[in-house]
Amino acid sequence: MLYLIFGSSGGLGSNLVKFFKKDKKNVKGLDISASAYTDYLIDFNDTKKLISLVKEICLPYEMAICCIYCAIPNNRIRGGDILENYIIKENNLITLQFNSLLAIACALESIQDMNAEKNSKIFKSNLISIGSVLSNKVSLVESPLYPASKAASLSLIKYLSLKLSKKQINCNTISPGLMARNEKSKKFLEDRLSRFKKNIGITNYEEIYQTIIYISNSNLNSLRGKNIVLDDGLGD
Repeated sequence: MLYLIFGSSGGLGSNLVKFFKKDKKNVKGLDISASAYTDYLIDFNDTKKLISLVKEICLPYEMAICCIYCAIPNNRIRGGDILENYIIKENNLITLQFNSLLAIACALESIQDMNAEKNSKIFKSNLISIGSVLSNKVSLVESPLYPASKAASLSLIKYLSLKLSKKQINCNTISPGLMARNEKSKKFLEDRLSRFKKNIGITNYEEIYQTIIYISNSNLNSLRGKNIVLDDGLGD
């Protein structure tokens, strides 16, 4: 299986790339920013180029594909007060996430159609959207746009699951609680939560990685269109 990580320069994305490489999996990182974990630079605004790039990467492999979307271009967020912190200067965050996630789904559908036309083997592929609506910044105040974008992706994934199931593409979401890079990060979040008297679960990156492995390798036909909640993440 080929794993594509969208948002590979961020905390979650870069750690997922490391886990996949450690387990000697085929993995490629994609993001708007260059990093040690980014193989391809992309522009989430240009959906046409995004579709073409995904097809260009995947077609030569002739194997199952798992696209993992954990990309929110936080470096484009600007502002001073609580609300302004979550206004993107050039793009609406919800539209940006919705369109780029839809573009990845279109690319997967096109790949399956091209393989069918060539009478090639049709591999079961996966599209997984990941995101927590919780923040460990700004005194644990959640942004108004960020959780809205995640709620939009939940509905989109359910729709895509119905539309793409006949193409052997399973679509699911993973909704973790607060995300910790390691034990030190987890301890920091636990201390911060106790000061604010917040009872919120903390998810390690490895738990997310293991959930991805389970989803992408499962032969359960019922495991599609699901929102898998980890540690108090966003429910349905």
